[in-house]
Amino acid sequence: MLDPLGIIVFFVIAYAPSLIDINHGSFMRKALQAYFTVFLFFVSATATAVPYDEIDLSQMGEEIHLTPWLSYQKLIAMQSSSQSYDETKYLWWLLRKAQAENFINFYDDFENTVQQAAGLITAETPLEIQSRVNLFQGVIHRNHGDYVLAEEAFSNVLIKANQKNLSRIYVQAKKELSLIHISEPTRLRRI
Repeated sequence: MLDPLGIIVFFVIAYAPSLIDINHGSFMRKALQAYFTVFLFFVSATATAVPYDEIDLSQMGEEIHLTPWLSYQKLIAMQSSSQSYDETKYLWWLLRKAQAENFINFYDDFENTVQQAAGLITAETPLEIQSRVNLFQGVIHRNHGDYVLAEEAFSNVLIKANQKNLSRIYVQAKKELSLIHISEPTRLRRI
């Protein structure tokens, strides 16, 4: 099934040449092409524009993974309205911002964002958010070479993720934990 933009493009391709007067060929063709190009640009721009309030931050992980820089720009643009979010949505915004900062190697910003999110965690915070914050804290410990603290953080994530059947987080924590287990400092510590 074609969307409205597809129907318009089909119409332009199929019928536009017959609408052009043969006597004025070149000028009319260029004018018509320019008109439809501008029209299609505005139609496609308005069709894909989503107000920031309607973005489901809990489902934004894949977008950040595929286009971290563009996602980070979108998250920064949301910063002015983020203070009006409820606590859970604000934590999701912080988590997604931290995720993007980690992907684009803004490590100082990543640490600050994770610390800010960790300061807002309470017993009522959803377990998925708690797990993701702990996962990021483990990444920070690992980046600093604090392998024992990183191992503890990742082990806590495994427990929490297993409780709520959060398979993606569980796999991420398991991967991070395996990286610590094969690192030289922890191997020597176990001998």
